[in-house]
Amino acid sequence: MAEQPPAITEAHYPAALLRVVNPIVRLLLRTPFKGVARKQLMVLRFTGRKTGRQYSIPFSAHRIDNDLYALT
Repeated sequence: MAEQPPAITEAHYPAALLRVVNPIVRLLLRTPFKGVARKQLMVLRFTGRKTGRQYSIPFSAHRIDNDLYALT
């Protein structure tokens, strides 16, 4: 019997693309003109434990059965 491929495959965006797009998304989410993106995107902000460096990571947010799920 032939082996079947996995039902879900992992896909990653190129790192160079993310370095360009993520700052733009973070900036747009800080403005009052968020539009549709406000319901679909969120920004996680935290401070690094060792370095104290501030991090901001945009990710998609989905509400399913009144539970909030965050997906990167």
